[in-house]
Amino acid sequence: MFRSNKTRFFALSAAGLTAVAATTTGVALAAADNVSAPYVQAGATVNSAGSAENTKGVESTERARTGIYCVTFKDTNLDVTKAIPSATSLSTLHTVHVSRTNSNCPGANTLAVITRNFSGGLANAGFSVAIH
Repeated sequence: MFRSNKTRFFALSAAGLTAVAATTTGVALAAADNVSAPYVQAGATVNSAGSAENTKGVESTERARTGIYCVTFKDTNLDVTKAIPSATSLSTLHTVHVSRTNSNCPGANTLAVITRNFSGGLANAGFSVAIH
């Protein structure tokens, strides 16, 4: 369907640009699969409050604290330290990176996504994340 990995990832990212209401920090939210992304093992679009808007293979998402989000995948055999993750900010005002090991997000099938403002400080921001 898509000719490149980049196209596949952006298709997943673009699917979730609609914002939803904010939720309480630290509350893990169950996510129902609602995206058809045949070339992505798992992924989600997450808003700045930590709520998953579009998902595939994601058990839950949560904002652990300002700028640090935990994404837990349904596949308990998925070891994120051996996976190929990628993340993209939904805002041009923020940067995003993925941490395979982070004390805020323990678990072999849990990935930490860190968002920052351009000054380098942790900041809440929406993002898309995928495991290829």
